[in-house]
Amino acid sequence: MPGEEMVKKIIIFTTKLFNKTMSDNIFALSAQLSYYLVLSVFPFLIMAISLLCGYSEYIYNILNSLSDVLPEEVYRIIFNTLKYSVSSCSKPYLTTSMLIIIWSAASGSAAMINGINIAYGFNTKKNFLFLKLRGILFTLALMVSMQVVFAAIVAGRSLLVFVKKISIFQDYNIILIDILRFAVAFFSIFIILLAAYKFLPYEKVKLSYAYPGAIFAAGGSIIGSYLYSRYASSKVVFINSIYGNLSGIFVFIIWIYILSIIFLMGAEVNYFASKQKK
Repeated sequence: MPGEEMVKKIIIFTTKLFNKTMSDNIFALSAQLSYYLVLSVFPFLIMAISLLCGYSEYIYNILNSLSDVLPEEVYRIIFNTLKYSVSSCSKPYLTTSMLIIIWSAASGSAAMINGINIAYGFNTKKNFLFLKLRGILFTLALMVSMQVVFAAIVAGRSLLVFVKKISIFQDYNIILIDILRFAVAFFSIFIILLAAYKFLPYEKVKLSYAYPGAIFAAGGSIIGSYLYSRYASSKVVFINSIYGNLSGIFVFIIWIYILSIIFLMGAEVNYFASKQKK
């Protein structure tokens, strides 16, 4: 029967994915990636916000829209970083610290490049400077893409205001806004991941081989963040009793680790998608 055949294919695919994940030591790679992401995420945010000074209102709106998905401690850390970055927005800051911040932010990109190529089964023995250069280029490309995304958000907000004025949509404003905010979050994450899976490997990868993992990782990031947020909220007293004032940092690091696993699992999904299409 078609249903039984589909279930069988899903079980076989899941088994192969798990075995490939274990053979590539994805969980250890995710820990390594998490370490570099923690070191690079704040320099990246500071640099990105410096370039997006004109969109500070929309940055806060997007962060507020994700408050139900992000763990409370993670939200607080990111919000404080954004608040500091917006208040420090200036051209002198941008010019004097640009190179140091880009170099620091590129550490996370370099770790992502290494993890993707391992998952794809490509040769990872590349020169350190070559790897760092690719990381810097991806970091800069990511910042430019954020400019485009926020420009689209500004245009989208004008469209939303127009739609809300239409009488037939007035009773569905809250539902419409909820759908749009998660759709924007999913689409933004999907585009970034698609670019990473397509352009970061050392060998040429077709676009059709990159989008299955991007869909998996984008959806997994949102769902994983939401579930972890609910879990962390239910265990907040227990976590505070162990880590005290460091509980926020602990929750943040675990969140980054979960996202790293999902990201590298997305690369593994692309590996099997390419094998099936060939």
